Amino acid sequence: MISARPSPPAGPRHDRGRPAPGHQGRGIGTGLITGLIGEARRHGQDLVLDVLIVNERARALYQRLGLNEVARHGDGDIKIRMRSGPPQP
Repeated sequence: MISARPSPPAGPRHDRGRPAPGHQGRGIGTGLITGLIGEARRHGQDLVLDVLIVNERARALYQRLGLNEVARHGDGDIKIRMRSGPPQP
């Protein structure tokens, strides 16, 4: 599960989603997150999303796409907040 939202005050929002198990590994998640990063940038914002600490596959995807861990929260710090940064040259 992902919960993504750009930095306040406004902009694109995606609350939950993941490709169905039979569709994983086909670039759907990469396309979704890349699109959200692009939309956030068009609004002058970073993409901020939360991922469960146990979801290593999603965390690896987000890191590969340039998101960095900025905080841990939730009961027992079970969620990691990640944020996109400025575009790489």
